[in-house]
Amino acid sequence: MLNRIRQELARIAPQIDAALLPPATQDALDALQARCPAPLPDDLVALYRASAGLDPDAYANFVFGLSWLISIR
Repeated sequence: MLNRIRQELARIAPQIDAALLPPATQDALDALQARCPAPLPDDLVALYRASAGLDPDAYANFVFGLSWLISIR
């Protein structure tokens, strides 16, 4: 599913696709888990293994992608 989302982002919102960070490292995931009182949900871990989020310095943000989100409904 994440691959399909990335394909659509590359087609419809390339600035958001380009702003996605590389996958989180296992050390980063372990540090996050250490700060949480409960186990991280498997889906969240899978998401971070695909990308560690958005580059805060990139020209892309939630508002920029909102029109794309609405278009896929």
